Amino acid sequence: PDFVAEVFRQCQRMGIHTTLDTCGFFDPFAWDKVKEYVNLVLYDIKLMDEEKHKYYTGVDNDIILQNARTISESDVPMFIRIPLIPGVNDSKENLEQTADFVYRLDKTLHIDLLPYHNYGENKYKSLDERYTMSDVQKPSEEHMKWCQSIFTQRGLDCNIQ
Repeated sequence: PDFVAEVFRQCQRMGIHTTLDTCGFFDPFAWDKVKEYVNLVLYDIKLMDEEKHKYYTGVDNDIILQNARTISESDVPMFIRIPLIPGVNDSKENLEQTADFVYRLDKTLHIDLLPYHNYGENKYKSLDERYTMSDVQKPSEEHMKWCQSIFTQRGLDCNIQ
């Protein structure tokens, strides 16, 4: 956080807009160090269920959800981004829980739904790592619109990227 704060401070000194792109898994005190120099936060939310989150990401989501609450209470604009992975986090239950969480944070927050893609597959190959999601297909446009409707039915501003 000290490094990011200094880079962002220098950027702002030069009139450069700063955006913190985060999954939210960071020490809560880190936000206090950087928030003064952040113009916008892009905040990823993946799964609401703690056990599923831990299974798929290796960490629980308590700190992630708490950091989202903390940032939403600040004066820094935040966009919620949800990378949708078919069969992982695109269920009605997870999307409804996510929409409800975002609504309670701030019903005026902008939400972007990001359809799964396999752009990282070549990176894994170049690192001689096994890409475990090669059988996952990009969600259809119809499915993405259905996902979007879960958010818009609650009056949330939600776009498909």
